[in-house]
Amino acid sequence: MRLRISVAMVLVAGGLAGGDAFAEGSQGAQERAARKYEGCTWTQDMGRFLFACVRQHHGMNAQWCHIEAMETFCSAQTAAPGAADRETGAR
Repeated sequence: MRLRISVAMVLVAGGLAGGDAFAEGSQGAQERAARKYEGCTWTQDMGRFLFACVRQHHGMNAQWCHIEAMETFCSAQTAAPGAADRETGAR
């Protein structure tokens, strides 16, 4: 009986450790997106977009909505003339 419990515990622990590996991959994508747009200024339009996205998904996928808001609005900010100068502090 103890052998069965030990085997079951090893399988459960292995499953939990394997789940962490998959979760880390998705967090890596979130961190890359945050780094890509770290110089972006948060605006009211981004907040409205994020709120509408989360509301549309019934309170789920908030991180995905945040990344989508950054991709949508920050791409336009960084593409604006002088964006590189603002980031480096050049005049």
